[in-house]
Amino acid sequence: ISYPPLRVTPDPWGMGLLLTCPALILAVLPASARWDSPTPESGASIRELRLGLWSAVGLVQLPSLLYFNTGSYQFGYRFALDWLPLGVVLIAIQCRAGIRGWHKALIAASCLMHLWGVLWMYPNFNGQPWITQYLQLARRLIH
Repeated sequence: ISYPPLRVTPDPWGMGLLLTCPALILAVLPASARWDSPTPESGASIRELRLGLWSAVGLVQLPSLLYFNTGSYQFGYRFALDWLPLGVVLIAIQCRAGIRGWHKALIAASCLMHLWGVLWMYPNFNGQPWITQYLQLARRLIH
């Protein structure tokens, strides 16, 4: 099999989180809002909220870290789905003071990476590119 130059395909057994979702970098940066400023809803400080979220991420991820399994055919790291909603909240805290240009770039890169993943995975699970299936569906609906 010969591939054209610069053709890159994902590793079907999983890839690094920072490659597939670079916006997660925002979750590990210090909060851009003041550390001791209370959140309007609960009165807890940003520091306490982030500490609680990171503790929850650690507790949720612990069983997966003690178990060796790739999670089968995938794009990214499947077991991250267990704690990723908490990571999204950490990203939201980081962006609380405003979304900067480089924040937007990381978020856009993450969206493009996941689009690439969907376009790559779809034919592997359905046997055809996504556009083929949707065009067939549209033809059936029109006729």
